[in-house]
Amino acid sequence: MFPCPVPTADLDNTEVDPYKLTPTGQRVLLRLASVSETTEGGIHLTGESSETPQVGTVIAVGRNVRGIQPGTHVQFAKHCPGQEFEKDEETFKLVPVDDLIGSINLPS
Repeated sequence: MFPCPVPTADLDNTEVDPYKLTPTGQRVLLRLASVSETTEGGIHLTGESSETPQVGTVIAVGRNVRGIQPGTHVQFAKHCPGQEFEKDEETFKLVPVDDLIGSINLPS
C-alpha cells in the first residue's frame, strides 16, 4: 500500500481569495449585499439586531450549474447552508444552487 500524501501547507490558516475560487458541483459563490448599520429613523443597529442579507451577486458558478451567470443578482433562502467568509470588508457565501430563490432585476 502507498501512504497517503501529507499536505505541506497549513490550509486552516490560508486566506481564501473569493475571486480565484471556483465552486464545485451544484454550488455558486455569492458576494452578499451590504447591510445598513442604521435604520431610516437613525437608530444604530448592533450585530445581534441586524440580519444577514439574503441577497447577493453571483461571483462564480460550479461547472454543473446551468442558467446562472456571474454578475446576476439573486435572492437565497434565509437558512440556507453554506460557508460564509470575509475578504476586504466584503462578505461572501458559497451556497447550493437549490437554495437560490430567484434572480433580481435591478434598475440600470
